[in-house]
Amino acid sequence: MTADTEPTPAPAPLRQRQRAFVREAIVTAAYALFQRKPYPDVTVADIADAAVVSRATFFRHFADKQEVVFARQPDIRDTVSSRELDRPCPVPATLHAALIQLRDIVVDVYREASDSPWHVTHEQLIDDNPELHDRHVRKLLAFGDDMAALIEHRGAKRKVAVIAAHTAVACCLAARTLQSPDTSMADAVDECFGQYLVSDERATPI
Repeated sequence: MTADTEPTPAPAPLRQRQRAFVREAIVTAAYALFQRKPYPDVTVADIADAAVVSRATFFRHFADKQEVVFARQPDIRDTVSSRELDRPCPVPATLHAALIQLRDIVVDVYREASDSPWHVTHEQLIDDNPELHDRHVRKLLAFGDDMAALIEHRGAKRKVAVIAAHTAVACCLAARTLQSPDTSMADAVDECFGQYLVSDERATPI
């Protein structure tokens, strides 16, 4: 091994790998069902049967059926947060500067999410089911809290960080409403940020 070669990460413990395998089986089975049947008609028992696990095993991994729909979001959030915390960036001293940084982060999140084979189904489920849309909004607000903490970590004043993060959430929600059938969510979010930033070029400190 040379000095420039990074060591190979140790494999995860067997129990952790088994848990991840079962969780992925549940998610895959659930999305396969969501593609064939309306979301309200799919039960936890249906998902457990399709994944060849018990209901008890299902509930060891997910609190309810809705959480399966959002199963991949924590991994994406954790990956993005870890990557961005270590990235050297200029201090976002203004709301404008903070939004420019958040634009790159949020658009990247949507691009990474679109790599999932279930992405189109996921987006359709949120659009078609009010209870999933409501949970999606709550999760976006939690993501906004993460982004506010990140921008503050980079040296912004708390007021700048919080306003920028919640403006970013608003851009995400607006993009879902304005997205055209031939436009990805990542591009729609990028466009919403662009519209806001064009109208906010004063960049005065808060």
